[in-house]
Order: sequence, then C-alpha cells, then structure tokens
Amino acid sequence: MNRETSGPAITAFVFAVLGWTFFPLFGSIAALIYAHRAEREIMAQADDLAGIELAGAAWQLALVNLLLWFLAVALIVVLAVTGELG
Repeated sequence: MNRETSGPAITAFVFAVLGWTFFPLFGSIAALIYAHRAEREIMAQADDLAGIELAGAAWQLALVNLLLWFLAVALIVVLAVTGELG
C-alpha cells in the first residue's frame, strides 16, 4: 500500500535545509512549526500518510541550527562584554 507523504513534512524539511543555507533563523523556526504540524497530521491519519521520519529529520536539523546560532550569539556577547572582541 502506497501512502502519500505529508505536505507539511516535506515543507518542514525544505525549510530546515533552507535554515542551513539561505534563511538561517527564519528557515529553522518555520521548520519547527511545520514539523510539529506534520507530526500531528500524520498521527491523525497514520493509515493514509507517511513522512514521520522526514518531519523528525526536519525537527532535528532545525534544533541543531538554532542551538548553534544561540551558542554563536552567546559567544559574541561574552567576548564583547569581556573586551576580547576587539
């Protein structure tokens, strides 16, 4: 039986990839929103929809991207406060 892949799961993955390339913060936040939407949709229609792994991959890519952005900003703030930035 072929199941259709969830549209929000595909959208979430595309946004997650865009979060790593062209739209770092916007893409990652949008990926989290669409991944959550996809997981709810897939759970509600488990017999008809596929893509839970795709939504999970998008979720993980987006979270790692946001975590790295947070760490980079925190490092810049610490360096600026301590006077080590320049």
